[in-house]
Amino acid sequence: MDVIERFIKIVNPKYIFLGNKDYQQLILIKKHIKKKFKTIVIGCNTIRDKNGLALSTRNYLLTRKEKLIGSKVYKLLRKNKKSFTKKQKKKLLITKLKNKILNLGVKKIDYLEVIDIIKNTKFTKKTKKFKLFIAYYLRNIRLIDNI
Repeated sequence: MDVIERFIKIVNPKYIFLGNKDYQQLILIKKHIKKKFKTIVIGCNTIRDKNGLALSTRNYLLTRKEKLIGSKVYKLLRKNKKSFTKKQKKKLLITKLKNKILNLGVKKIDYLEVIDIIKNTKFTKKTKKFKLFIAYYLRNIRLIDNI
């Protein structure tokens, strides 16, 4: 937050455009800036490679095979997101999804969460809008995404 505050004090922008890739961080920054400044924070869509992998400088560290695995993780999350709207048990769905992701070749999953993006709380049966959030490792490279 310190870097962003210094930036705002120096530049005094009317708007700041930040990516939705790290959605949780975006929400925190929005709340923090709203309290202290007149600057408006606008969340921008995540830019993705044609394979679906969210663009990041970390991707340069990935091998071709790891990029393919990352692409498969993205596609798997997209394909399974609708499952959470059905009356299935969320914990069971997350466990199954984690196992599928690990079977793709992911080294470790830090988290795979389903969050209500209106209330910024855990998913419930009443949740209308939600996102899947994931942090995982390919080799020693930590990747994050949200769908």
